[in-house]
Amino acid sequence: MDGLNKKFIFLFAAILLLPAMLAANEQLFLRGISETQNVGGVTYYALGGTPNEASIKTTVVQPAQSEVAELSSWFTGEAAGDFTISGPAFLYLSSIGISNGAGKYRWTVYDHNPSNGALALVAQSAWYPIPASLAPSETYANIQSYTFLEGHRAKLAIDYNATPGSTIRAIFDAGSSETEVYESSNGSTYTYSGVERLGVLTVNTSGTCTPGCSANSSCNDSDSSTIDTCASPGSCNASCQNISEENCPVACTSDSDCGQEGTCENAGTCNSSCAYNLPEDEIEPQPNTVSGIEILDCEAACSSDSQCNDGSQLTTDKCENAGTCNAYCSNTQCPLSCSNNDACDDSNPVTNDTCVNPGTCEAACNNVSCNPACSSNSECSDNDFATTDICAGAGRCTATCVNLATIGNGVCDSGESECSAPADCGSCGTSIGEFYEYACIGNSCRQTIKLGVCGNERCEQGEDFFTCESDCRPQQITIDANFSDSHYYWGENVRAIAKVQVDGREVPNATVRAEGFFGAIPIHNDGRHNDGTRNDNVYANELIIAPGTKAGLYPVKFTAEIGGVIEEKIALLNLAPKLSFTFSFNKDVFILGDNIQALGTIRQKNTPINVPVDFNFSRDGINVFGGTASPVNGEFTAGYRTTLIDEDGNYILTLSAMDANGNKGFIQKDFPVLSPDATNFLLVKAFALEESYSKGTSAKISALVKDISNNPVTGAQVLGTTAHGKFILSQTDDGNYIGEFLVPQRIPSGEMQITIDASEGIRRGSATTKFSVIDTNVGVEIIEPSSDTFLAGEFLQIRIRATYTGGEPMIRESVFVKVNNKAVELRGIDKGLYEGTYFVEMEDEGKNTLTIDIDDGFGNKADRQIDFEVSGTSYLFYLNKYGAQIAIAAIILLVVLIAGFSMVRKKMGLASLKKRERTILQTIKSVQTDYFVEGTLDKKSYDRAMEKYEAELQEIRQNIMAAQAKGKK
Repeated sequence: MDGLNKKFIFLFAAILLLPAMLAANEQLFLRGISETQNVGGVTYYALGGTPNEASIKTTVVQPAQSEVAELSSWFTGEAAGDFTISGPAFLYLSSIGISNGAGKYRWTVYDHNPSNGALALVAQSAWYPIPASLAPSETYANIQSYTFLEGHRAKLAIDYNATPGSTIRAIFDAGSSETEVYESSNGSTYTYSGVERLGVLTVNTSGTCTPGCSANSSCNDSDSSTIDTCASPGSCNASCQNISEENCPVACTSDSDCGQEGTCENAGTCNSSCAYNLPEDEIEPQPNTVSGIEILDCEAACSSDSQCNDGSQLTTDKCENAGTCNAYCSNTQCPLSCSNNDACDDSNPVTNDTCVNPGTCEAACNNVSCNPACSSNSECSDNDFATTDICAGAGRCTATCVNLATIGNGVCDSGESECSAPADCGSCGTSIGEFYEYACIGNSCRQTIKLGVCGNERCEQGEDFFTCESDCRPQQITIDANFSDSHYYWGENVRAIAKVQVDGREVPNATVRAEGFFGAIPIHNDGRHNDGTRNDNVYANELIIAPGTKAGLYPVKFTAEIGGVIEEKIALLNLAPKLSFTFSFNKDVFILGDNIQALGTIRQKNTPINVPVDFNFSRDGINVFGGTASPVNGEFTAGYRTTLIDEDGNYILTLSAMDANGNKGFIQKDFPVLSPDATNFLLVKAFALEESYSKGTSAKISALVKDISNNPVTGAQVLGTTAHGKFILSQTDDGNYIGEFLVPQRIPSGEMQITIDASEGIRRGSATTKFSVIDTNVGVEIIEPSSDTFLAGEFLQIRIRATYTGGEPMIRESVFVKVNNKAVELRGIDKGLYEGTYFVEMEDEGKNTLTIDIDDGFGNKADRQIDFEVSGTSYLFYLNKYGAQIAIAAIILLVVLIAGFSMVRKKMGLASLKKRERTILQTIKSVQTDYFVEGTLDKKSYDRAMEKYEAELQEIRQNIMAAQAKGKK
């Protein structure tokens, strides 16, 4: 086959498969040894492609250990472009099982970056039970919107945790002439030909996004005073953060900043910190660099939600009061709709009741009709008046139609039973004790369990653990346990407290324990363990943190057991063996000769304590004065009187203390001491009049300017500077200045820092302030479509104008809108003007929605919807959709017609020549008869006629031979 034909076939197939290629659900197959991927020099099974009859059956067998282990893993090829997945995902394994024990499995999707081999977690399912023998299994996970970048791979890993000594077995990619049918919980039924054992991952790929950034380098704002980072690089919520170094204290940029024994974690970022592996009493305290006159030394338990991850998929992990002294982790358990099929019993005997994703946050009841053959006698008519039509066993899934001819004759004839002919055969429905009865199962009267009776070993609707403990187990145990203090210290009595609910109700008799770095302790509800009153559902006990325990964030596992069901909850305890200082100086500015005093308080958390406080004043690393203060109710004073012979410059005050349990406090503060002739110094305080301003609005900034004697300064030149420009502040009264500037539209949301510089003669001073920048809305004017009715086959023209508040156009290269969740690109054709087209398909028949959801890349958004109707089909539909195929078919038809016409012409020409040959032969024969037989022709006339016709015959025969030779070619 030549290259042109190959290209044509490929193009034709692509056109036919286009609708399937654009479907929201993408299926990736777990291949075996038939298809592999090489990643980092290691060979893995491939994820993708389509298994077929040529696939080689692959069996994975793993012996169980007493820990979580990996069953196997798969990799896709490298992505040809950015793509986004989101929403429900299902993993279907047609053949997985465990022998000689019990176990569970889960699966995880990762984003693999080939440039450095790093794996980023995308989604992870809950744990699901492994079937006791080889059987199909479908599991589920919900994927938050995630974008894979071009060149990245997706990795799928299956883990298991099973009884030691058991064996897990799974079969994949077994080619066969058989057909595999998979009825997915997403509502679709998939049929796979040429395979009998397979694994398939179904994900939703309908999401689209444009990442705000993909690396720190793409966030450079050309301002050397800011730290430029890309948050969540490459993801849909990626954004640039350009934070002033003053508002983003960087603890370290390399290991060398942390001393000989320290390492720098998150180097060069706002989250950087020094980590040490030394014993606690050997760690050198690090300077507190918080600026300002009042210094607060506290411990933030967490600064982001990710630090509060308790490892449970059933909790929402949040850092409350993130980054503050009152920060703590909360792990809120999600409500479970069901944990097994019994919890979904709707007391309707003609439904199959199942719990989808049992025991997970996505659990839901599915009550599907079993479609009984009949529900009443009228549905069983056979249109025969000689028979009586009966729905036997009506009201159950086993109901069946019988049509009886002899009913009512007093004899229980063949085919009749207590269920179809009670008058002839007796009734069915006798009670057999407390829990059993006779009931109609189809046309048979059988012994069966009574419904709606406590003790029948079925947990039915209306029953629960509290009303029928013999039938029902707890469906959901919720444990509320958090360590809400910001931190805990050595020697502290910690109250471990929990509240327990079963199926939404408080219970006083659960068995509760707490396990952690301290060992294990029972948690009581008896009123004698600092737990309130007896049976009040407050379970508590106390534990003491032993001095010397390593500082850090510790997980504490609370377990509650009731009714044979055990639930776990992880709470995080922040151990920070430290004392806290708060202090302020007695003046804003010091001049040589002043008495420097620091008025402070030392606390153990929020409780003032009286332990000696060592203080030291130093300059350029040289101690100037030191001593020990003795606090009273935690309050102390540290002071030093300067003299005129001291040197001016930058001084440092250091405070330190230690209590009997070894908890330490340490803080440093630097401050300037000016020479007496420092008349060129101005004190400036700056304020934003509002805590936040929207983009596109005017922000007002106020400044107070004083001299070192605290007198207002008039006539100063005051200038404000932001990363986006400068503005002037005008004087309103003595020492007060106000200015304003327009907050740009196209900047990231978050904090904006403003620097205020003041000058008056030779005197100078400066200060900074900040406010929050809030997103603004983008206005959208819909220019087209102007009609709300279209035909299939037409092109729907879309034209919109996007502007910010105040009329400034929103400028991007393109934006995306959606028609029935199908993305349509609108190209920018002018400032703020975008247009594109959508081809109306036959499947769009009926009501449709055009959704405009625009993000300018800086958090400013627009959200609009319009509806339109599709009714009927345009003749242009087939031309627009199948134009290429129609044109190709027309060309082929034309070629066939031309070839056929040529063949017909050839055949018609040859036939004409042979007919002419026969005519001349007949004429020659007639001339010969006239001359030889009849004698009516003289010799001269005969010779002339024969010469003419023989020459013509010879010419015709030559033409016949030529035509025949051409036809053979």
